[in-house]
Amino acid sequence: MSLVDKRDLCRSSPDGSDIVAKFSQINLMQPFSLKFEMKNQTGHYVMSGYFDENARMPFPESAARAVEIDLTKISGLTSYGVRTWCQWVKQFDPFVRIALHGCPTIFVKSFNSVEGFFTRNMDVKSFFVPYYSPHDDSRQDVLYVAGKNFFPNGEIKHPKVTDAQGRELEVDTLTNYFRFLDKK
Repeated sequence: MSLVDKRDLCRSSPDGSDIVAKFSQINLMQPFSLKFEMKNQTGHYVMSGYFDENARMPFPESAARAVEIDLTKISGLTSYGVRTWCQWVKQFDPFVRIALHGCPTIFVKSFNSVEGFFTRNMDVKSFFVPYYSPHDDSRQDVLYVAGKNFFPNGEIKHPKVTDAQGRELEVDTLTNYFRFLDKK
C-alpha cells in the first residue's frame, strides 16, 4: 500500500489567509466510510477514504430540509464511485439544497465532465485547487472558499501561495477547471 501526503488545512499563507494545504501521512487506499447525523432538519454527511465499489450509500433522510456533505477526507474516486455518487444524489428531493464542502480535485473534474455528478440543487461551499511549484515539481492543493475566493458573479480570486522557502506557486489547472461554478 502506498502512502501519500494528505492535506491538513492549518498553515497560513504569507497574505494571512488560512487556505494553504499542508501534508500529513495517510493511506490512499483507506476504505470508504460515511457518517451521518441529523440536526435541526439538516442532514450532515461526512465521507472519507477511497470512493469505490465498496462505498455503500444510505437512502437520503426524508426529513432533511437541507443537506451538508463534507468531502475533505475523500482520498480517491473510481468510475464505480462516480456511478454510485450519481445514483445517490438523484435520490434526493430536487428541492432540498445540498451544500458541498472540501470538494477534492477529482470531484471538481467530475463536476465538469460527468453528467449528473453535479446537480442543480447543489452549492459548492469550498473546493480544492491544485497548485504547482516550478522550482521542485511539488504540488499543493489549496482550499477555495465561497465568498472569499469565488463568488456568485463568476469572479475568482486566486490567493498568493508559496512553498516553505517562500517561492510562489502557480495554479495548476486550465480555466475550464472552474466551469462547474457556472452550471446553474
